[in-house]
Amino acid sequence: VVETASYHGINGVVGSFGLDTPGTRKADYFRRLKQVQRVCERNHAELIPAIFSVGYGDAFLSHDPNLAEGVLVENAPFLVRGSEAKLDSSNSVQLVNGGFEDYSENKLRGFNFRDQPDKVSFIDNNVLHSGRTSLRLENFTANPFGHGRIMQVVRVQPHRCYRVTIWVKTAGLQPSSAFQVAALAGERQLAPRVFKLSPTADWQKLTMLFNSLNCEQVSLYAGVWGGRAGKVWLDDWSLEEVGPIRVLRRPGTPVVVRNETGTVTYTEGKDYASLQESHLRLWRDDSDALPLRLLQGSRIGDGARLRVSWYHSMIINDSQVPVCMAEPALYDIMDQEVKLLAERLHPRRVLLSMDEVRMAVGMMHQNADGV
Repeated sequence: VVETASYHGINGVVGSFGLDTPGTRKADYFRRLKQVQRVCERNHAELIPAIFSVGYGDAFLSHDPNLAEGVLVENAPFLVRGSEAKLDSSNSVQLVNGGFEDYSENKLRGFNFRDQPDKVSFIDNNVLHSGRTSLRLENFTANPFGHGRIMQVVRVQPHRCYRVTIWVKTAGLQPSSAFQVAALAGERQLAPRVFKLSPTADWQKLTMLFNSLNCEQVSLYAGVWGGRAGKVWLDDWSLEEVGPIRVLRRPGTPVVVRNETGTVTYTEGKDYASLQESHLRLWRDDSDALPLRLLQGSRIGDGARLRVSWYHSMIINDSQVPVCMAEPALYDIMDQEVKLLAERLHPRRVLLSMDEVRMAVGMMHQNADGV
């Protein structure tokens, strides 16, 4: 590639291939890098490292997954049972008729919108995940935009974390990336997700998390955008509020536990154990929520009602996890890695990959007094 580019007068090559994480690389990596560098020199092409993407934060997250950008869950209600407190889901939101079982003729109860019933979207009594009905989407070219979607408006609590689950089956879907699940507040995407589906596959369970931010109402969509061919079946679609999942622990993302009225703030390590996953899995939406474990001598008693706040990460599109640009530790890593890069490669210049910044400054800022 470099030889062909040089022949056509191109005098520079921009490459990423892990150049922003030399501190995590083994000797064989640097041997291959030296080979690439020699090829560039021989062809009079400057090798320009592309480094430090914050929108796709994998390089930084390999150092510390807690550097992921976070969104706040604020004052979620918890109920203590014995030595643990968990999310009190007694008033939790639910999706109406998510199994598509309740319908009259071609009308599905509970849904606010559906693309072209009996032309693009069909009630199906033959291909099912469970129950006696599913929703089939096909004939996408009958829609001027290639869409085949269904939507329900749901009421949510502001600043809470919700998990969407849906079962999907495909047959000849083109393009296979056309299927999406979306949570919209007005025209704002709260959690744009694209799933990597096989064009033809049996029933599979898809999950996604979204944060309601300051919204009290969300339009929940599932279906195909820009489809050209094939079929998709939907079934057993559900929505639930969830407790602590993918909890971020760093100075700017504190966990706060208070009594129900907010007049008492409890102490981590004294009243309750650290709310932290043993292995933070940023790319999993289906993990169980963490319980709040009470410690011996805790001021929190059995049956107490609490208000708990924490920060969690988000997945954007199919696998994008941004990092927090306001976290000082991020720049410590940059400083360390760029020094190693300079020692190994001696680049004249670099390309900073500061793009795809889809989340920013979700953390709490504290001054020297902890305020």
